Formats: sequence, C-alpha cells, structure tokens
Amino acid sequence: MQQQPTALPIFKNLAPNERIEKSISVGLVGYGRQGELIIDTLPRITGINIAAIADIWPWRRELAKNRLRARRLSPYLYETLDEMLDAEGDKIDAVIIATPDWQHVNHVSACLKANKHVYCDGEISDSSAKAQELVKLVNEKKLLVQCGHQRRSNPRYIHVFEKLNHENRIPGTVTHAYTQWHRGITPLIHVPSRFAMSTADLQRHGYENMEQLLNWEWFTRFGLGDVAYRTGQKLDLLRWFWNAETSSVTSLGSNDYYNREAMDFLMSIFTFKLPTGEIRRGYVQVLTTNSRGGDLEKFGADHLGVTISETRHDIPLMTVSLGSRPHSYTNDGVFDRLDKICDKGLLTSPKEPENCISRYIRFSLEEQHQTIFREPTRDLFLPVNLNRPAISPHLENFISAIREGAKLRDPIEQASKNLIALEAAVQSARERRTIDLC
Repeated sequence: MQQQPTALPIFKNLAPNERIEKSISVGLVGYGRQGELIIDTLPRITGINIAAIADIWPWRRELAKNRLRARRLSPYLYETLDEMLDAEGDKIDAVIIATPDWQHVNHVSACLKANKHVYCDGEISDSSAKAQELVKLVNEKKLLVQCGHQRRSNPRYIHVFEKLNHENRIPGTVTHAYTQWHRGITPLIHVPSRFAMSTADLQRHGYENMEQLLNWEWFTRFGLGDVAYRTGQKLDLLRWFWNAETSSVTSLGSNDYYNREAMDFLMSIFTFKLPTGEIRRGYVQVLTTNSRGGDLEKFGADHLGVTISETRHDIPLMTVSLGSRPHSYTNDGVFDRLDKICDKGLLTSPKEPENCISRYIRFSLEEQHQTIFREPTRDLFLPVNLNRPAISPHLENFISAIREGAKLRDPIEQASKNLIALEAAVQSARERRTIDLC
C-alpha cells in the first residue's frame, strides 16, 4: 500500500495591524540586580518589545547596552525616567519599575500621569500613606498597576493556596503558619573607583555616596529596610492563604550583627481574624546571618501539614504519617483519601507507603524503656513545576492584563493593604509592643 503523505501544519502570519495590537512595548527604569533579571526574562514572553531603559548610573547603562546587543536587541538608553517618558511618548505602552523603594511613588506617579501601565517590583512604596495616594491616582486614570508580590502568580502557589486549600480544603483547617527567609552573611557592595559616579551626580539623584546607591536597603531614609521587604513577601502569602487581613502584630527586630541603620533581623507574629470570627496566627522570621533552611513556608492543619518554597522544589509538599502518635498528622483511612486526591491529579505520590523509622519514647512507672515503631509514611508532591525564572509568571500576568484583559494577581489596592500591616510590624519592633490594626 502506498504511504499517504504527511499533512504539514498550516501557520497563519499576523497581519500588520494584528501584530501591533498583540505586541507590547515596555520601558524599564532601574537596571540594577532586579532590573537585569527582568530584562533577561522579558524576551521569553511572546510579543514583548523592550523599547527603552533608564538608569542614573552610566556604567549600568553601558552594561545594559552591551548585554542586549549580544541578544540582538537595541533599546534606547536614558539617564532618568522623565527623559525616557518625554522621548518615547506614545511608543511605549508600559513601564517596569525596578528602582529603590523610596523612588517608587515618584516613578509610578510619573508613569500614570503619562498614561502608562506600570509594573512595580517590590513593595509599592516606602509608606502606606503615599501608597493610598497612588491608589486614588490609579482609579482616576483607570490604568493597570501590578505590584511585586510575585508568588501570587506562581503556578505552584496558586495550586496549593487556591486549588488545594480554598477549593478542596485538603489540608483541613489550617490554624497556624511558619514562614522563614534565611540568608547568610553578606558584606556591603563596593565597586572600583573607575566605575563610580561623581559626587555631584550622586547628590543630584539623592545619594551622598556610592555606598548609599549600592546598598540603599540598609539605609532607613530609603525605605523600611531589606528584612522588612522580605517580611512583606511572607505577610502577603499569609493574607492570601487565609483570605484575611491582619488584626494585630507583635514583632522583635534589631541590629544585632551588622553596624547598619536598618534592622538585620525581624521576627513577627501576625494575627488574622476570619469573617467567621475564627483566629489564625502566622509567624514570619527573616534572618540575614544564618541561611539554614533558606526560603520556605509551613502551614499546620488538623489533617495534613503543608510545606512549600519558591526556591526549593526538592522538598515534599506534605509528609503524612499514619497513626495516633504525637508526631502524626492524621488518622486511619487517610491513605485511601489521598489515593483519590492523587487520582484527580491534585497531588502526586507513590501508591505504596514507604516504611520510615520514627522514634516514640514511652515511659512506664515500673520500667523505663524505649520502643521503636516502623510506621508507613507518604510523601506528596505537587503536579505543577516552574522551570523558568520565578518572576516570569508575574510579568506574564501583567502583559496578559494589558493585552487580553486578564485579572491582575497583585493590583495596587491589594499591595497597599499589605503595606499597612508591614509598617505595623516594623513599628512593633521599634516600639517593642503589640500593634492592633482593627
């Protein structure tokens, strides 16, 4: 029998006007560490044109030009955002802001007044009062502002928080949470003098010297501080998980190791009051001298415990032990229920439990002895992986909102509420008292 020829796929070329409608031109202000990551990520998103980059530091502008030239990209380069907006005009649709926190309000406001959609990396402002003013401006302009809590767009977190917890209540009733962001000792950043900006140029842009420019997170005049910013990311996760706002916070923070202005650690207990009146509590610990455990979140429930991390995909989402002993999470019949959950594709797990030795010490009045039990356990993993930069889904959500009308995962109204509770956590640490928010 003569073999039939294989049908080839048919590709449709976009018409010129369709291509313009689907392409988004963006400008970036702030080509620092985060700005560089964003620029490296954007070309992976279909239909993005990097039109312009602004940075006050000539050496960073030169670096951006050379790095992008190697990728056959040639955006226009400017010193300031104002210059970029004046020169580019209607040529750009949106601006991505990756500048220090103290500049966010100025830069977001300038972009909105120029009728540009905005992506603001990190917290929306260094002050909740300033953030509220931005919310009013956004509502007047009816433009989109995506803020920087990027885990809200991460498909792994969406699956756990919304699919498993909100929709199916698989963990059960989650009463407490523990989150951490641990990092090792990091010295201040310095550069050779040949790369440094002049003192006059630094002062013109609000910095006294290069140390302030390169390490602005450690100077209180430029924001709430590095550990506060990371606390804000964890706080946002707790608010999202419980779908509730913070009712009070008790914090402890100081500068115990570095001789710097901002705190080098912050430990905060946030209390949440659900619409039902039930109370939930979450603990956030941010350390800058001890990297043990890295970045993760743990949620404790009456049925299953949940562990998740943006940076570590090797840890099981849940570990379940069968039995009624002190270390166990659940009771008889749980494995049958887990099999049904896995069959639905909500989780993945080995079908047969693996034996794991767990020690349970029992004391008797007559005789003191130790018994070792072998108990079946199950490690459960997410069926969702993220094999690209963690910021990528958040940028994609922003572009989809502009292009297709998708709902923003982290709009400015949401981020402004987060900043109120974050400010309270910093205030609690400084004043060494509990702050009530409602």
